[in-house]
Amino acid sequence: MPYKKGDPRRLETQRRYRESPNGRAKMAAYREANWVRLNERNIARSKTEKGREEQRRDRERVRQDAALAQRKRDYANKYARSEKGKAAHARARARLRERLGLGPVRARLSEEERKRRRRESLKRYNASAKYKATAKRFQQSDKGRALRQATIEQRRARLAKAGGVISGEEWRMLMASFDWRCAYCERRCNALQMEHVVPICKGGRHDLANVVPACAPCNRRKHKRPVGEFLAEKGIPDSEFASRRLDAAVRAAKIRQDLASARPELELAPPGR
Repeated sequence: MPYKKGDPRRLETQRRYRESPNGRAKMAAYREANWVRLNERNIARSKTEKGREEQRRDRERVRQDAALAQRKRDYANKYARSEKGKAAHARARARLRERLGLGPVRARLSEEERKRRRRESLKRYNASAKYKATAKRFQQSDKGRALRQATIEQRRARLAKAGGVISGEEWRMLMASFDWRCAYCERRCNALQMEHVVPICKGGRHDLANVVPACAPCNRRKHKRPVGEFLAEKGIPDSEFASRRLDAAVRAAKIRQDLASARPELELAPPGR
């Protein structure tokens, strides 16, 4: 026997049908085919008290359905984050892998192990011929040249902001005081680079007190890391590095005296520096 109009069981059946995929699809098709007539009917309904009441009930039903759906999502997310939910998810994954004939689930790697594998993978790729060819093509492209020029300009701006000036004579004197060796690995090199002990981007100054000569590999590896972290990576005690800089300062003073006695007109640094 069919339900009478207004029967709660009939209304519940209609609601379930409207929320079902088949009901939603039919309603969407109906609205698309009759949107003009539906729009006119809604305008006519809004002019009567009964129609406005029905529209209010419709809006309230939509709001309640949305709130219920949100509560369901919150509960599902909370359950998934709980230990019980994680265990259930792991069991479901194991059953699926067993049904598909796959092996057991591998243990999740630690964060340190993932980072280590990522570094090794990048190191292998950077040493490959494919990466070198790609880097060369990029450097020769318009975009690569523009990026290099922008990097140079940013570097110049940071050096100007950091203050201090290192002349060519001062730089040659500094390299000679380190016996033309890298301050970190002590390898003799003909193409030493200026390396700031405290990086410019972290407040270091561009003067002799903050600059040491370094080979290109050490300069690249240190980059903008703290000097203590880089020394620990290379296995160099802080006291040994400080001793190298002190010995270099003594040699620089002797070189300055020798140059001043041989050529009094040559000024390596302002008085009192």
